[in-house]
Amino acid sequence: MAKLKAYINRDASGNFIPGSVVYSATKPKNGSYALIVAGVEQNSSVISNPEGSVDSAYTRVIRKTYPRATAASNFANGLIEWIKADGYFAENVLTMEVKCSDDINAPVFSNLKNIGQTPERISEFAGSFQDRSLGGLPQTGLLGMQAFVSHSFTTEKKNALLIIQTPHIGISSRGAVGRVVRKGKVNEKTDNTCGATAAAINWVLTTEETKMPGSDSLLFTDNYQFWVLCSILFMHKADLSTLEYGEQMKLATDLLVSSINQKNGLGSGAKSVNYFKQLGLAKMYADNLDIYVLTGTFINTDYKTPAHIDVSSFVKLTNSVLFNKAENKKRTDAISKAEADLKAAEKAGDAEALATAKQELLVAQAMPEFINVKAGNRIIQKDITKAFIKSL
Repeated sequence: MAKLKAYINRDASGNFIPGSVVYSATKPKNGSYALIVAGVEQNSSVISNPEGSVDSAYTRVIRKTYPRATAASNFANGLIEWIKADGYFAENVLTMEVKCSDDINAPVFSNLKNIGQTPERISEFAGSFQDRSLGGLPQTGLLGMQAFVSHSFTTEKKNALLIIQTPHIGISSRGAVGRVVRKGKVNEKTDNTCGATAAAINWVLTTEETKMPGSDSLLFTDNYQFWVLCSILFMHKADLSTLEYGEQMKLATDLLVSSINQKNGLGSGAKSVNYFKQLGLAKMYADNLDIYVLTGTFINTDYKTPAHIDVSSFVKLTNSVLFNKAENKKRTDAISKAEADLKAAEKAGDAEALATAKQELLVAQAMPEFINVKAGNRIIQKDITKAFIKSL
C-alpha cells in the first residue's frame, strides 16, 4: 500500500485554507495543494509563487490581453491528464522545455524560497531536456533536437516525447503588459519582461540599418541569439513604431510564437512544413513514436502570484513506417523448394515424401504474394489545439 502524505489546500492568494488537510498517496488535483511538511513555513509567505486558481482576479486582468489564458497550474494539470488519457504516464514522457533563460521561468518548488513560475507538476514528466535561449526561441538546432530524440526511452513499453515551446511576457496585477513586480523590486516600472524582446524592439526602432545585417556583423558578434530576435522583428518595424510599449511587447511576443509555429510547420497559419520532416531528424524517430508539440505564451506575473499560459498550438506527431509492396521472396523460395521435393519424391516413388511435399506446396502457395517492405518514414500530424484548450 502506498504511503499516505498530508496535503493542505491554498486559496488564490497562496494562503492555507483551514480544515483543508487531506491524506493521499499523490498530490490532489482538485485544488492548489502543498505538502503539509512544507506548509508550516509556507503559511508565513515562504512560498514564492503560489500556483493559484483559474478564477482569480489576476486571471481576469490577464485575460484582457490573452482571453484564453489559464493559470499555469491548471495548464499543467490539464496537460498531464490529456496525455494520460492518450495512454501515457507522465514519468514515461520525455520532455523538452524551450523557454527564455530568465530566472522567473525557473520551476516552482513548494518548499523553497525560489522565484520561478513554471508549474510544479511539469516536473512529473521525465527530464526535462533544456533548450534555453533569449526570448524562448528554439536555439539548439537540429543537433539539439537529435540529441533529445535519441534520449527517448527504449525500456518502457509505452513512452512518448513532449516539446513545450513558450516565449514569455509579463503582465502585472495592475495590467501593465511587458512588466511585472519581481522579487526585490519596488514596482514594475523599471522591469522589462521579456527583457531580451524589449531590447530587440528597441534596436529595431532605433537602428539606421535599411536591411537586416548578417549574424556575423560586428554589431552582433557573440550575440547570435539576439540577432535571431532582431531578425524576426525587423520586418515589422513600421507596425512596432506606431504602438505603445505594452502593445509593442504583445505584438513582438506574438511574432515570436508565430515564428516557432512557422518553423515547425504546425498549427494554424503555418507557412511551411519542414523542421520535423527534416531527413536528419525523421530517420531518428522510432517507429510509431508519438511526439507532442505545444507552443504558446508563458505569462509571468508579480512575485508571489501564479503565472499563466496562453496555448497557441498543440499537435500530436506520429512517425509511422512507410511501406512499399514487394514480391514475397520467402513464398517464392518455399514454392521452389516444395516443387523440387515433389519431383524428387515422384522420381523415388516415395509415397510418404510425396504427401509431405504436396502439403509443403499448399502451405507455400497460401502465403501472401506481396509483403510490405519498409521504404522510409512519414510524419502523421493531428491538430489537437482546440480540443485541448476546451478541456482546460
